Amino acid sequence: EQHIDTWRQRPYLLTREMFDPAESPVTIVGRASFAPNFLHGYGGSFAVLTRAEADYGTGPGWEQSALRRGVRANFWPAALGQNRSLELFEMLSPEPLNLLATADFPIDPQSRSYFFCIHDDGATARLTLVDAENRKLRKTLTHATRSPLLGAGHIAFEGCWGAPVQLDEVRIYESSQRETPAAPHEE
Repeated sequence: EQHIDTWRQRPYLLTREMFDPAESPVTIVGRASFAPNFLHGYGGSFAVLTRAEADYGTGPGWEQSALRRGVRANFWPAALGQNRSLELFEMLSPEPLNLLATADFPIDPQSRSYFFCIHDDGATARLTLVDAENRKLRKTLTHATRSPLLGAGHIAFEGCWGAPVQLDEVRIYESSQRETPAAPHEE
C-alpha cells in the first residue's frame, strides 16, 4: 500500500528469439493478473513490447526504467480518467518517446485479471484488452507505427516495480499472412 517507485528498473521477461513483424506479423495473447495494490497511488502497469531491444532506455522520467527501443502496448489501470489507461508508444531512446495513441479503459476495482492481445504487422500495432470477469468491458487501440529505427527485435513483457503482474496462457503467434487474427475471447 506504499507509493510505487517508478524510477527503478522494471522487471522484464524477454524472448530469446527475435521477431520481425514486417516479414511475419506477430500476435501475442494471454492473461495478466494484477496484485491487490494495482490501483493504489501510481498503481501497477503491464506492457508488451514488440521489436524490443534488451537494453534499458535513458530519459528524464520513467523512460530510464523502461526498455530502450520497441513498440510498447501498455495497460495502466490507475490512469483511468486521464485518457491514459491504454497506451501505444514507439520507444526510441535516446530519441524522444513517440506516444502514438491513448484511451481510457473502464476499470472495475474488483477485477484484477485481463485478457490481452497485441498484434504487430510492422506497419500497425493493435492492443485489445478484455476484463476477464466482465467480458463486456473491452477496448481496442490501433495506430500506425512509422519509425525506421524499429525493425526486428524481442518480444518483452513488462511489469511495474511494486505491483506484481502474473502472466498466464501466454501465446506468441507468427503469421506468414497479412491477415489480422481475432482479438482474445471474442464471442
